[in-house]
Amino acid sequence: MRLHDGARRIKDYRQSAKSSLNEMLTSAGELERVMEEAQQKIHAANAAANALMESAEWIKDAAGEADLIALNASIEAAKAGENGKRFGMVASQMRTLAQSCEASSDKMGGNVHTLFQCLEQSMQGMEAAQNAVKEQSAQLSQVRVLFDGFGEELLSIGASITELLEQTGALTALADELREKKQSRE
Repeated sequence: MRLHDGARRIKDYRQSAKSSLNEMLTSAGELERVMEEAQQKIHAANAAANALMESAEWIKDAAGEADLIALNASIEAAKAGENGKRFGMVASQMRTLAQSCEASSDKMGGNVHTLFQCLEQSMQGMEAAQNAVKEQSAQLSQVRVLFDGFGEELLSIGASITELLEQTGALTALADELREKKQSRE
C-alpha cells in the first residue's frame, strides 16, 4: 500500500510542479511583453526629445537673429540722434529679450541632452533585462522538456509499481487459497 500511495504522490507532485512551471513560463512571457511596451514608450519619448531639441535650436537661431536685428536697430537709432531715442530703447529691450530667449534655449537644450542620456541608459537597461528574460524563458522551456521526460518516467515507474502491487495482491490471494486448500486436506 505504501508503494501505491508513493506512486500516487509522485503523480500529484509532478502535476503540481508542471502547473507551477507553466505559470512561470506565462509570467516570463507577460514580463517580456511589458518590457517590449516599455521599450516602445522609451522610443516615443526619445522622438519627443528630438523634437524638443529641434525646437530649442530653432528658438536659439531665432533669438540670435533677433539680437542682430536689435543691435542694428540700436545703431540706426543712435545715428538718428534725438529722434531715434525711443526707437533705441525699444531696440535695447528687444535685444535683452532675444538674449534671454537664447539663454533659455541653451538651458532647454542642456535639459534635453540630459533626457537623451537618461533615455539611452533606460533603453540599455531594458534591453539587458529583456535579454535576461528571454534567456530565462528559454531555460524554463528546457526545464519543462526535461521535467516532462522525467515525469513520464515517474509515471511509468508508478504504473509498474501499481502493476507489481496488483500482481502481489493476486499472488497473496493465490497463496491464501492454496493454504486454505492445504489446511482443508489435512
